[in-house]
Parts: sequence; C-alpha cells; structure tokens
Amino acid sequence: GINAEYGEELRLHTDQLKQQEEVWRREQEMLAEAEDHRRKVLLVEENKLSEQRIRLQAMKRELRLSEVKVLDAARKNFMETAEREHHDKLKYLEQEIARKAKLREME
Repeated sequence: GINAEYGEELRLHTDQLKQQEEVWRREQEMLAEAEDHRRKVLLVEENKLSEQRIRLQAMKRELRLSEVKVLDAARKNFMETAEREHHDKLKYLEQEIARKAKLREME
C-alpha cells in the first residue's frame, strides 16, 4: 500500500543521499590530496630557491675575493715597477756622476 510505497521512496531517497555524500567525501579526499601534493611541490621549489640563493651568495663572495686578488696583484706589480724605475734612475744618475767626474779629471 501507500505505507510500503512511501517506505520504498524514503529508502531510495536515503540511498541517493548516501551516494551523494560518498561522492562528496571522495571529492574532498581528492582535493585534500591535491592540496597536499601542491604544498609538497611548493616546499621543494622553495628549498631549491633557497639553495640557489646560497650558491649565488657563495659565487659573489668568490668573485669579490678574485677581484681583491687581481687588484692586489696589480697594485703589487705597479709598486714593483715603480721601485725598479727608481732604482734604474738612481743607477743612471750615479753613472752620469761618475762619467762627469772622469771628464772633469781628464780636463
């Protein structure tokens, strides 16, 4: 009768609600897994970026050190050249003094 029909309709409706809830629950699980996966990917990318920045800082330090060494070598070379030129000038002047002294003696 009507009660049996109503009971069957109620059962069908309840089953349909359970199926909808199950579909919704599975979708929520998939969304949560997708979110978790993206968080892990983001963490990996952040770590890569951090490591890259550390390497870049190390490269910059090495570059500055190399620049300091090049400048130091250039400075040292300049000073040695200047010192050598002064020694050569002194030697030339001493030779000139000796030559003039000989010329004076010869006259």
